[in-house]
Amino acid sequence: MKVTKEENITRAAESLHILQPYLSKQLMELENEFGKQLLIRGKRKIILTEDEIILRKRAEEILSLVKKTESDLNSNNPQISGEIAISGNPTMTVLNAASHLRIHYPD
Repeated sequence: MKVTKEENITRAAESLHILQPYLSKQLMELENEFGKQLLIRGKRKIILTEDEIILRKRAEEILSLVKKTESDLNSNNPQISGEIAISGNPTMTVLNAASHLRIHYPD
């Protein structure tokens, strides 16, 4: 993610306090693992491919979930909280269950 923020592999490596060849190797291994090009390497900056944009979004979601999990586990609050998403055309049973959850667990 640092590479995508810096838009430059050398600057990203410097800010991560690692050598640029090591970071480049890690990026190539990641691309090989997914079988897709994630970055378009230019002379002065990199450009994200659509696949890298998806990967970055998912990585941000994972990190956010890890932080929330750590917070929940470190909290002494036994209250259940979170977000529930229902897609499609829910039945009355599902709507009633969602209403029940909202009443009993407002967070």
